[in-house]
Amino acid sequence: MAASTPGYIHPLDFPYPYQKPTFTSLLSCLQTLRLDPPTWGSKSKSRSSLSSHQGEQESRHQRQQHRQLVTSYLTRIISSPLSWIPSDDEREILWEEASRRLSERCGRSGMGEMTRFWPFVPAGGGIGMGEDGDMGKAKETEGEELFEEFTLTIREPPLTGDHLGLKTWCSSCVMAQKLPEFRRKHLGHLFPVKSKGEEEEERGEEAPAVFKETKGQTSPQSLNDGIDSGYASIRTSGEFQDITRPSIVQEAIPSLTPRRPAILELGSGTGLLGLSSSILFAPSSTHVLLTDLPSPEIISNLSRNISANLPLIESRGGSVSCAPLTWGDNVLLLPPNFHSPPESSSPPSSPPSSEPKDAKEELVAVPNHSFPLILVADPLYDAPHPALLSSCITTHLSLSSAARCIAMVPLRDEATRGLLASFLSEMSRCEPIPFVLVDEGSVRGQDDWEEASNGGGYYGDGEDEDRSEAGSGVVECWWGVFKRNV
Repeated sequence: MAASTPGYIHPLDFPYPYQKPTFTSLLSCLQTLRLDPPTWGSKSKSRSSLSSHQGEQESRHQRQQHRQLVTSYLTRIISSPLSWIPSDDEREILWEEASRRLSERCGRSGMGEMTRFWPFVPAGGGIGMGEDGDMGKAKETEGEELFEEFTLTIREPPLTGDHLGLKTWCSSCVMAQKLPEFRRKHLGHLFPVKSKGEEEEERGEEAPAVFKETKGQTSPQSLNDGIDSGYASIRTSGEFQDITRPSIVQEAIPSLTPRRPAILELGSGTGLLGLSSSILFAPSSTHVLLTDLPSPEIISNLSRNISANLPLIESRGGSVSCAPLTWGDNVLLLPPNFHSPPESSSPPSSPPSSEPKDAKEELVAVPNHSFPLILVADPLYDAPHPALLSSCITTHLSLSSAARCIAMVPLRDEATRGLLASFLSEMSRCEPIPFVLVDEGSVRGQDDWEEASNGGGYYGDGEDEDRSEAGSGVVECWWGVFKRNV
């Protein structure tokens, strides 16, 4: 144990209540035990500043003993009257600080509000997709475009009830890291990759109809035999080729302008995926619209995260906003001056209201089939979700074969595999035009949802590098690129 390392304090050397330590020494010790939120994509786990000094030679038993001693210490501080400290305010500060340290070790539902920082580094320069498909240091890929490094700031409120949208799930991070690859391989006809000079010249102007030919791609093998039934009806055979005729793309994008939404994200949650796309697809004269359930907690937090990152997004030529959207209902309401009504024969998602005019009357329904690209990550949790999600996608995705939907589904267990199979089956039967898979694959991600019984709580104290993958939150994430079968 690296007890001699500067800044390291063994739990047995903590200032205990029986010693009647000063307020300053107690507060300093408690702050040292703080666990910072992890950033996925890094091979190293989040550690407290105290545990980060522990040597690699420690055994599992020593680490487990360390956790027990820390938990016991925090419990003693919380239960102590701290009567030797004269100030009521100082005692409250110590109890609150100790309670926070304990909650950090008791699972995600016990955590309070947190703010995470998500770095995006070009391939070869940092976090990205590794050679083996894992999140880690990326290996530069031939032909892959680079982007200027940036960091997003994402707030996660305390989890309440079943509001899963208040947490950033692993697939949002994994899919966000793959967006440059998706753009290069599957979206070049919608969002051409241009030089920096071309981007600066077109920034703020209407995007021209520039299209890039894409070679055919062979349908990949099934990800898992257990969900073959879902794939059978949706996977096409032979070779695929992106539509490159200008008329087709112009049908999907009547007029790309900075005020017209072109990318729709479903189930945005905290907004990591949509916010990153507003930068990674910029400046393509597109607007990214983030949506989630009409929950005040979720939408207000989504709006807050947009505001926190808006200066960065606008500096890169991006544009983003958010709105509530319920799958199945599929009515997407936006302010009338949000964008010009596209020239489309499709009826709006909802007829005009006959109620008296008020603030809500100011909102207008977005016409069906308005978006050439839809993004969705980790959308399937309950049996009704596959049908509801496919209904929402077919309502809002353009009818053009140039339009794309990219989805990512973590396969955490047999239940989620079954939901994916149902979703693929529903997509193959959508009306008026069903969907087929252009490409699919999988990548490994990591959820930080760990139970306290796993040995370290939410972050495992960052000390269990030798844990098996089954107990460390590693999850296989399936992804698929869909197009209309026309």
